[in-house]
Amino acid sequence: MHLPGLDSLRSAVGTVFVLGTVTACATASTSAGPVEYSVDERVPIAADGVMPVSLKAGPVTFTELRVRNLPDEDEVLNSSRWEHSRPKPTVRATGDGSVATKLDLEASLESEQGEVFLKCTRRTSLNSSGREEWNLCTLEAMYTRDWPRTKFFHLRASVKPRD
Repeated sequence: MHLPGLDSLRSAVGTVFVLGTVTACATASTSAGPVEYSVDERVPIAADGVMPVSLKAGPVTFTELRVRNLPDEDEVLNSSRWEHSRPKPTVRATGDGSVATKLDLEASLESEQGEVFLKCTRRTSLNSSGREEWNLCTLEAMYTRDWPRTKFFHLRASVKPRD
C-alpha cells in the first residue's frame, strides 16, 4: 500500500538520523580533548655531536639533535675510574604556525644495546611558528669512561596544544 507523502517522511527521518549521527560524532571527537603527538627515536651520534634530523610530531618538527661539551680523547684516556663529564644533549625544533604547543622532552645518551649513560628531561613550550633550542641537562653528568660506548642520542617527546 502506498500512502502519499510517506516517501518524503522516510527521507526526512533518514536525513535527521544521518545529521544526528554526524553531529554526535563531531561532538565526541571535539570533547575527547586535545590531540597528543609523540616522537621516540634513537639517532646515531655523529663524530662532531651534530645530527640533523626531521622528526615530525604534529605541528612540531625536530630539526637537530646535538651533544655539546663532548669529552675529548685526552679526557677519556686520562680519566680516573669515577671521573665525570657533562655532555649536554640539545634539541632544536620549529612550529608549523598552526598552534602553540607544550612539549615534554626526554633525551638519553645510550650504548648500542640501549644502556643509558645519561638521561635528562625538560618541560617547555613552543610558539606556533617559533624556532627554539633547548639544553636538556644542567647538572647531570655521566662517567667519562663510558663515553667510548655512547653511540645513540635517544629522543622521546610528547607534543600537545598549549592551553
